[in-house]
Amino acid sequence: PFTRDIAIKQVLKIKKFSALGDKLNKIHNLIDRKYIFKAIGVGVVFQLVLSMAISLILNSLELKINFVDIVWINSLLAIVTMLPISFLGLGVRDISLVFLLSLFGVPAESSVSVSILILSTLVIRGLVGGFFELFPTTKV
Repeated sequence: PFTRDIAIKQVLKIKKFSALGDKLNKIHNLIDRKYIFKAIGVGVVFQLVLSMAISLILNSLELKINFVDIVWINSLLAIVTMLPISFLGLGVRDISLVFLLSLFGVPAESSVSVSILILSTLVIRGLVGGFFELFPTTKV
């Protein structure tokens, strides 16, 4: 039977792809599974913290949405804003939030306000990170 592994081995026999296969094997051998799980854990915690920030923004505008719903909205926003169609997700995040929050009865004006506040937190975080990058506290 012709399997995926056999197909990969046949492709790697071609000289151009054998060097690529060797490099991929080296990378695969360097990656430790515990680091992958740590990275996934850090990513999940980061998304939960962002969801809490969005929850605070929504509460400050007196918009009451369940935290579980905020988590899945934040997850969809993360995916949509990663698409390389705009700078910092401008416009894409706004339209997505208008649609997603309309499912919970939030007016479009409030959704755009939430989007602008989310953008402002991104900019502030970037400025703080840039400051620490320009003026490091420790010498390496």
